[in-house]
Amino acid sequence: MSAELMSLFSEVPGFVNRYFGGVGGGDFAVRVDLDETTRWFCWERGVCELREESPAMPVAVAIAATADDLGALIRVMSPDGSLELPQPEPGQADAQANAIAARSRLEQAFADQALAVTVVLEHDQRAHSVSIGIGRDAREQADFSVHVGANELGQLTSGAATLPELFLAGRIRLEGNYGPALQLAMQLMPPS
Repeated sequence: MSAELMSLFSEVPGFVNRYFGGVGGGDFAVRVDLDETTRWFCWERGVCELREESPAMPVAVAIAATADDLGALIRVMSPDGSLELPQPEPGQADAQANAIAARSRLEQAFADQALAVTVVLEHDQRAHSVSIGIGRDAREQADFSVHVGANELGQLTSGAATLPELFLAGRIRLEGNYGPALQLAMQLMPPS
């Protein structure tokens, strides 16, 4: 794993704890497989920590990619193109309330189902693939893939465009069995 990504990984628990420390809910882990390295971000009793050993808790999300591909995805999603986390204000009540609501919607949506997607970022004249499994292993074959260009992903992360807008305009391509994902997305949307 690149030193730059490892540095980013080491900062994630502090970032998450500043935003969401103390938010309740069950314990879970996010497994990240990069090249030949696996790390777990574990949420246990309202605290996030990075571990090198497999935890004794359910893996809710699994991510598999090369360090280069994940780095490219993170850079495109970052407002300044870096591999640095934004600095949140401590004690943001809105962020905590949103986290609790999102977590509740996720737990309900994935109680009986799982989903695997491959995000294909078309950037720097190359395709960067990141597999994400929610409720199951990311190494399993994806149900569908999302093909997105760097400009479109930047618009999504900045809020300049929505996924439905870009999809309907033909600027994001979905392949495979994405029907269940669209149904899940509707379940996960916050009430208006």
